[in-house]
Amino acid sequence: MSADEQEPPQNGFNQSVEHALKLNGEVKTNGAQQIIALENAASTAPVASLTKQHAPSIPRITDNFVPLKVVVERLVQHAYAELVNIIEVLPSQSDIAKKRMILHYIFSLRQQFIKLLVLVQWSNRNLEISRCIDVVAFLEGQKNCFSNVIWALRHVRESLLTAQVRTPDLRAALEVLSSGTFPGLRDTNYIMPTPITSKVCLDVLHTLDVTLTLRLALHETLPLCFSNYVIGNGRATIFVENEFQVSLSVGSDNNTSQWFFVDFKWAFDPASNDRSDRLWAEIEHLSNQALEKGLDALYDTLHAFTLSFKLSILHDQGRKLAAGEWKGNLEASYERRIVSLSYWNSKGNNTNTLEIGIDRPSSNLSARWIKAGASVETRIQIDPSKLSTASLLREITTLHSRIILSNLHSVLAFLCTFVDPDHLVIKLTPTTDISISINKLDGCFLLSGDCESHLLSSAAQKLDRSNAIPHDVFTTLRSYVLQGELETMAKATGWDCPRLAKINKDELVKITGEAKQIMFCRRKVWAKDWFVLVSFGEGAARWWVAEL
Repeated sequence: MSADEQEPPQNGFNQSVEHALKLNGEVKTNGAQQIIALENAASTAPVASLTKQHAPSIPRITDNFVPLKVVVERLVQHAYAELVNIIEVLPSQSDIAKKRMILHYIFSLRQQFIKLLVLVQWSNRNLEISRCIDVVAFLEGQKNCFSNVIWALRHVRESLLTAQVRTPDLRAALEVLSSGTFPGLRDTNYIMPTPITSKVCLDVLHTLDVTLTLRLALHETLPLCFSNYVIGNGRATIFVENEFQVSLSVGSDNNTSQWFFVDFKWAFDPASNDRSDRLWAEIEHLSNQALEKGLDALYDTLHAFTLSFKLSILHDQGRKLAAGEWKGNLEASYERRIVSLSYWNSKGNNTNTLEIGIDRPSSNLSARWIKAGASVETRIQIDPSKLSTASLLREITTLHSRIILSNLHSVLAFLCTFVDPDHLVIKLTPTTDISISINKLDGCFLLSGDCESHLLSSAAQKLDRSNAIPHDVFTTLRSYVLQGELETMAKATGWDCPRLAKINKDELVKITGEAKQIMFCRRKVWAKDWFVLVSFGEGAARWWVAEL
C-alpha cells in the first residue's frame, strides 16, 4: 500500500465507534435502545473503513524502573552488613546497650522486609499497572500535541495580521483612470505651505543668534568650564578643553525657555564622532534630561559621562595590548570606574599594578602605582587630549626598571656604573664589561657583553628570582669569566689546564679555603702530581702550588 493510500490510525473516537458497532448495531441512549440500521452504504462506508484499522502500539515507559531482583539483593546485603557491624560492636557494650541495639536492628529490619513484602505482592499486578502508566503517558503526550497545535494556530493567526490588505477603492480608481483627476481631494481643505526662502532662513538664524547672545550674556549663570563658547547658525557651541563640545539652542525668545540639545563632539583622541554610533543617541537623551534642570546639570552630566568614556577607552586599549604585544605579561580589568593594569605577570606575580580612576577633589583622571603590593608616591601624568594606555605602561615600566637598576647599583657600586638611566655596565675583569638592562615587556634582566651566552642567560635567570642576591650572582659570573680568560692565556703559552674529576675536595679546602671556583694548571714537563691552583672567590684570584 502506498503512502497516499494508507488510512489514518484509529484514535479514541474511532475506537468508540468500533465498540458501538460490535454491540450488534445497538447503542444505549438514556436507557432506551435504538436499532442502528446499516442499510445506507454511502453513510456507513466511512465508519466501516475506520473499523478496519488497528490502533498503533503505545510506547512502553521503562525509565527509572528497578528490577525486583535488585531490590531483594540490596536489602539482603544491607541486612547482612548491619548484622556484621552489630556483632563487632556488641562485645564493647553493656547488657542494656546490647539489648537496645539488637531490638533496634530487628525492628528496623522488620520494617524493611514488610515494605519488600508489599512490593512482591504488588508485582503480581505489575503488568496492569505498567500498562496504566503507558496509557497515562500516551494521553499526556497527546494533550501536549493538541496544546502545541493550538498555540501554533494562534501564532499563525497573529502573524497574518500584518498580511491584511485594505479593500481597494475601485470607484476612486476608475475616476482617476478615466478622468485623470480626483475631485474628492478638494474637500480636504489642505493648504499648501508657503515655500521658505533663503532670506527668511537667514533672518530666523540671525534672530536666534541675537537671542542666544543676550540670554547667555544677561540671563544665564554659566558654569566656569562653559565660559568658552561661540554663537552662530542659530546655536551656541560650548567648548570644554580636552573633553567635549556641545551645541545648544532655544525654541523661543523667552528668557526662561528651556534649552535643547543640537550637536555634540568629543574633544580628545582617539574618540570617534560618528553620529551613527549608538552612544550619540544616549548622549542626546541624557543632555535633554539634564537641560530641564539647567546648564550646571548639563555640565555635571556630560563631564561625568566623558570621564567614564575615557576610562572605557583606556580599558579597551589595555585589553588589546594584553591580547597582542603584551600577551602573557599584562592583565586589564575595569571595575567600579577603576581601570587596573597588572603588568609583568610572567614573572609569577601580579603585584605590580597601575590603577587609573577619577580623582574626586579635582574631578579628573588620575593614576596610582602599586609596586610589589605597596602603593608608591609618584606623579603620573595622563595626557587628557590623547589617551594612550601603551604610553602609560611604557612610562611606568621605565620608572620601575630604573628603580631596579638603581637598587642594583647601590649594591654593586664598586663594580658598576651608569651609561644612561636604562643601562648599567659592570666591569667583571679588566677586559670584560657586562651591560645590564630591563626588558620593559616582562621585567626580566637582559645581560649582554663579551662573554659566553649561556653564562649570561644563567646569571639573568638567577637575578630574576625573588630571593636572588646580586653580589653572589656577579661574583660567580666573574669567577667563570676570569677562569675562561686565564685558561685561554695559559693554553696560548704552553700550559695544560686539565679537568680533575677524581680529587679529594677536603684536601682542596685545606689548601684554598672556601673557594667557589678552582682552576688547575701544569707544565707538561712537570711531575704528574704537581699543579698550579688558581682559586676564585670574593676577592682577587689566589695562586697555589701543590702536590695532589
